[in-house]
Order: sequence, then C-alpha cells, then structure tokens
Amino acid sequence: MSAKAYNSTVAARTRAAMQILESPELLEGFVEMGGLDRDLVGIRDAGLEAEAAYIGRSAAKSEGKGATANVWMSFAEVQKEYKSLMNVVNIVTSEAIRNSEPPEIVTRLKGILANETQVTVSVVEEKKKDGISETKRKVKKSDAQEAIRTEIAKDAAQLLTFTEIHPKLAERRVSLDRIRALKQKTDELAGLLAERASAKGEGKSSTKVTHDAVSRQREMWAGAYRILAALGRRDERVRSMLKDAKR
Repeated sequence: MSAKAYNSTVAARTRAAMQILESPELLEGFVEMGGLDRDLVGIRDAGLEAEAAYIGRSAAKSEGKGATANVWMSFAEVQKEYKSLMNVVNIVTSEAIRNSEPPEIVTRLKGILANETQVTVSVVEEKKKDGISETKRKVKKSDAQEAIRTEIAKDAAQLLTFTEIHPKLAERRVSLDRIRALKQKTDELAGLLAERASAKGEGKSSTKVTHDAVSRQREMWAGAYRILAALGRRDERVRSMLKDAKR
C-alpha cells in the first residue's frame, strides 16, 4: 500500500489529535510540554480531509464520476449532524410513545425517522437451470448523494414546522437554530453538487487530494511526535493512542 494512501494509521492519528483536543487535561499537558493546539488541529484536519477524499474516491468508482474534496467534506459534515439530530428525534419519539402522546404527533415523528430516500428499481433477466428465463425486479435504496441530501433537507424542513416538539428537542440541545443551520447546509450542498456536475474533471482528483492530505498529516505528526511520546509516558490514555497511530 502506498505510504500516501488513507489507512488505519491515518485514522488513528486523526482520532488521537481529536481526543487530546477534546480533553482539557490532555491538551493542557501537551501545551505544557511545548505543543500548541494548532499542531493537533493540523493533524486532525488533514486526516479528516484525507478520509473525506478517500470516501469520495470509493463512491466515484461506482458512480463513474470524480468528486472534489470540498464536496465530500461538506457532505460528511451534513450527514454527521443529521445523524446526531435523528438520534435525538428517535429518543423523543420513544418518549412520546411511552407517554401516550397524541397519535398524530407519534405518527409524524415516525414519518421523519423513516428513511424515505429515493428507491432505485432495476429489471434483470435471470436464467434458471432448465434454461427458462425469468424477469425479476430488484429494489434498493439509492445511496446517491443528491437523494440523501434531499431526504435530509426534507426532514430538516419538517422539524422546523413541527412546533409541538420544539420544546422537547430544545431540552435535548437541539435548538431551532441548529435545525436551521442543517437546512442551510443542505441547500449549500445542493449548489456544490450542481457545480460538480457541470464541471467534471476540474480541480484535483480525490486520489491526489487524499495523498496530499496524508503527506501533510505525516509531516505534522512527525514534528509533534516527541511531545506526544513524552505525554504518553505520563498518561496511559495517550500511550494507548500512540500504539495504534505508530510513528
């Protein structure tokens, strides 16, 4: 495997940087030893960019088209936030059922949770052992970006108008501003997807984006490693992270 390819080591380094940044105690220890938060931010961001481009390359192979890293990063951010919101909607739905909320509220909540992404139907002809052909219809959910983006936008719009559950969502840290932000991101993503469709071949290929990001992360990791290793000798959590990340 190429040294510039996205792999488990790149993912482990990204996780390590994220976990230290998210822990005030570990971040303080890193800074005390001469590191700066921007060192970790650089490792994290390069890893996330490499991951997004790698996912884009894999999907591009099946779709027969390239993808620029900024589109895939935006798409990944939207999906991550959508999943977080749906986790809260799921528990609100469960609570509504237990509390015998009005049926129309429960039904509407369940409708938002349902995955109604556009269905793709393909017709195939299969030959049986006796030589007789039989036509079958295969149905599967579409995983195309636009279909998923449309579903997320629709659910966000429904949540914005579902005033009955706004207090319950807010109680669980899902504010109207957060839902509006998700809707806005899906609208912006639609524009990015349209630009990509009309400008195929422009910009770097996702493979080059992956390689560039992995190279940047490797350089930043090498620069910070001595401080990370010193911190690892002092803290078992960091020592465990470094085992997966390697040097």
